[in-house]
Amino acid sequence: RRLQDVVNQRTVELVDANTELRRLSVTDQLTGLSNRHGFASRIDALVGDRRRAGRLLFLMMDLDRLKRTNDELGHEAGDAVLVEFARRILAHVRTGDLAVRWGGDEVLVVARLDGDDEAVERVVQRLFDGVRAQTVDVGGDRELPLTFSGGFACWPLAVPAATWRDVIRLADAALLVAKSAGRNRVVGVLESSSMVDSIPGDPDDLMAARDEGAVRLIEIP
Repeated sequence: RRLQDVVNQRTVELVDANTELRRLSVTDQLTGLSNRHGFASRIDALVGDRRRAGRLLFLMMDLDRLKRTNDELGHEAGDAVLVEFARRILAHVRTGDLAVRWGGDEVLVVARLDGDDEAVERVVQRLFDGVRAQTVDVGGDRELPLTFSGGFACWPLAVPAATWRDVIRLADAALLVAKSAGRNRVVGVLESSSMVDSIPGDPDDLMAARDEGAVRLIEIP
């Protein structure tokens, strides 16, 4: 009986350890966001679900001036800003949505959408306002504003055979437009029915597509 209890306890501990290892393998250790491995493990299921039930928002968020914070105040201050950036994002996404540390200062949010383009704008506005709501305490009686530049697009696209990777490329182009316009804003792509042949792959292509009426861009705020 005692041996069986020991075996049962060891089995529970092993299961718990394996569960924790799986969690760590898909989580960015600094921010608690998903990492790219976690993204890869979930994106196909999310896209498959939305294929039946609606659209997905892909919002690429780039923390403004993190390099300057690191250079002037040190990486500890930069990490504090990044961790708070992630915390605020997680506070404003729904359970089941994805928030991924995409790069050093970039976060990708993949959110389920219910509704028209106005619903898209409401989701983005909520994130934009929530992240910027307060300054960040970085120690030494120093507080910094927390702002980001963003670009978004929605899946599926009207372009035949377009994938979620194409949507990310489009969101990236919109992000670069936002940064070149002065940062602290989000530029979004709301496609028109005329964007059926190709997907703009860089900011210049995106602005040309807008001028031709192939896409409609919105800016928040």
